[in-house]
Amino acid sequence: MNKSFQFLFLFILMATLYSCGTGDISKEFTKTQAVMLLSSEENKTWVRVSKTENGARQELTACEQENFLYFAISASDSILYNVGELPGCSEADTQPDTLLRATWSLSQNINLIATDTLFLTDENSKSLPPYIIRQLTGRKLNIQFTDDNSNVIVEEYVY
Repeated sequence: MNKSFQFLFLFILMATLYSCGTGDISKEFTKTQAVMLLSSEENKTWVRVSKTENGARQELTACEQENFLYFAISASDSILYNVGELPGCSEADTQPDTLLRATWSLSQNINLIATDTLFLTDENSKSLPPYIIRQLTGRKLNIQFTDDNSNVIVEEYVY
């Protein structure tokens, strides 16, 4: 009888643990936590490691692999710089260009959870197409946006 009870207890325990899975682990962050992950309190540089365009993986040239996102925050502004080279750059290009300079912001829902949209405004106060944050950890950032030609771009960055 004792062994039957132990087996039944072990079976119920395993079934309970299996049913929990990882569904109970939240992947949501408050706005403050998301800003901290993006900018590490003051500034953080994310290096691009991959890019897809309309679902097709794009091979990055050596100079394109130097592209990075730089998130900076201060008391007055939150600035995002996208620095690097445009597609088609040559190996002779030694100085990266500022491809984008914009203020950035995140919004939050009623439960104070950050939304997945990074709103951007350029230096002329023009709203830019937002970046959709697909994945955010302390070391990995995956974003999606639409470029000027209506291509859906997905880029992965690491810290």
